[in-house]
Amino acid sequence: MSQPNLVRPPAESAKPPQRLTSGPLAGSYQAWRALCGERFAPSRREVDPARFKPVLGSIFVMDVVDDGADFRFVLGGERVVEMMGQRLRGKLLSAQPRTPFFEGMSNLFCGCVRAKEPIAVGPMRTVREGPDYLEIEVLVMPLSDTGTSVTSLLGAIHISRVRDPV
Repeated sequence: MSQPNLVRPPAESAKPPQRLTSGPLAGSYQAWRALCGERFAPSRREVDPARFKPVLGSIFVMDVVDDGADFRFVLGGERVVEMMGQRLRGKLLSAQPRTPFFEGMSNLFCGCVRAKEPIAVGPMRTVREGPDYLEIEVLVMPLSDTGTSVTSLLGAIHISRVRDPV
């Protein structure tokens, strides 16, 4: 199994989506907000890919298992699959290697489920990849098919190359 790029910890921990630096992620948050209306989250069936067109290649969906005890990979766009090194559809997050990368994912997802609100991290840099780094910002938003609990997560990543300043 290919190891995904390890990500350096961000200078700060999770942040509210209003502090996103990526325009496409900020637009995704606004699209999600519009779907919510007065509810804390829209249902998964309400998510129309056309509303998230700017991030379709970097979108992902996770099912929440046992109220956040675990998460199942449902969907990953091409950029997500490229970053992960493989398609993980149907696999549990807990079955992945215990690396800082997957531990960070678990912490982010758990935070979103507990708070029942969107959460973001980054921008943060991956470990060195040739003369460039990859910088990543992530947005995770709750979905609810019950209207009371988070049943899925809708997320997107923004990846850009950053030249090594040295």
